[in-house]
Amino acid sequence: MNDFFSSMYEFGGLLPFYGTDLGDHLRGFDVTCSGYVGTPWYTYVGCMMLALTAFAYLIQYHLIDSPRYNGKGSWWMTIAVLCALNFVLAFTIALNSVHSGDVCKQLHITGGDLAGFGLASALWAFLWYVLLTSFPWIRRASTNCKYTTFWKP
Repeated sequence: MNDFFSSMYEFGGLLPFYGTDLGDHLRGFDVTCSGYVGTPWYTYVGCMMLALTAFAYLIQYHLIDSPRYNGKGSWWMTIAVLCALNFVLAFTIALNSVHSGDVCKQLHITGGDLAGFGLASALWAFLWYVLLTSFPWIRRASTNCKYTTFWKP
């Protein structure tokens, strides 16, 4: 699971938002710098990102499900809040894990790396939400928002 989320957040190595040292730390590189036996932060943050994305979908499409909130403005407001929450969550978790002292001293992690990881998490939340709301068979259970998508909000 950690390999899936590490590949996802690092965009397969093609689009680096942060340095490889932070990536090693998030994979679970331990304090003794001897292997990947520490906390798998990629998995934790990735699962929380997917859960928040699913929760945002449930709120907009099934709990609120109002004709007043089925337009493009509501869709973009939901995605903005979702991205902001994911940015703050990823940034805060990475920041706290680095400042806790449980990090290999050979790794050089900057504030820009932490912000880049938050940005990557926000971007993935956006992409997963677009994907989730694009499937018509999922949206059919919604009464008022079944036609609201990224492609046609």
